[in-house]
Amino acid sequence: MPLGRGEAGRPAIPHSPVTEIRSDSPSRLTLTPAKSSALSLASGLAKLRHPSMRINELPCAICGQRANGVFCGLAEQHLAILDRQKAVYEYGRGEALFHEGHQATTAYCVHSGRVKLFKVGRKDEETVIRVLGPGDIIGYRAMLAEEPYAATAETIEPSTVCAISKETILALLQSSPELAIEMLARLSRELRTSEDQMISLLQESVRQRTARVLLWLFEQGKENQAEVAPAPIPLRRKELAQMIGTTPETLSRTLRQFANRGLIELTRTSIQVLNLSPLKRLANSEDQT
Repeated sequence: MPLGRGEAGRPAIPHSPVTEIRSDSPSRLTLTPAKSSALSLASGLAKLRHPSMRINELPCAICGQRANGVFCGLAEQHLAILDRQKAVYEYGRGEALFHEGHQATTAYCVHSGRVKLFKVGRKDEETVIRVLGPGDIIGYRAMLAEEPYAATAETIEPSTVCAISKETILALLQSSPELAIEMLARLSRELRTSEDQMISLLQESVRQRTARVLLWLFEQGKENQAEVAPAPIPLRRKELAQMIGTTPETLSRTLRQFANRGLIELTRTSIQVLNLSPLKRLANSEDQT
């Protein structure tokens, strides 16, 4: 079974490590096995199995999220290597991919579902940093920086995720300039998102922040499903309040105001966006009405 909350002592999802990709010719790539003691340990962990969660095949070449992902520009031979080295898992809601403070040895690419990144404060309170969906890659920044994971990644709905070892990604980066450029671009976009979030917390009202987050989750939900019907917001009220940076009580009042104006449909268990135009106006400027 994948890591769950409270299982901090267990290792990360196992994977098959690769230390190097050697190119003897433009069309031939050779894998060399891991040799260090740390990688030998990873090789031992690779023998572990999660039979109830493991998916045997999810080929990168036909992945529906490939165009949205960081690996979209990989050549055919590199995709074949990625297929052989990755491990694919299905998660239920509320299961952790990795925990804050653990050494970053694996990156995770979301195929379906959504995953929240959150940090835990001194009083054990959670702060949701970001919600990621299909095509997003998680944990790679800490992995490339040789740092521990800076946050915990946990599913907020049933999800399918590809686990890719540090050794595989480093080898692919060395052999694929396109992947290196795409990862730099991804890092730059995430930095901009973090800056926007900081400015939003400092300068915007709770109503503006709520409208902005609802719109973002709604658009992300549309990309994650084929049907035309409004996509329900997957976060619980407490999680949504954490992401917006307010209390659950203040969020509840704000959501009721939105519902009274016909912007959203609100029930005890779900939130659906109904009226985009006024919600966008509210997100972009303080609406006092």
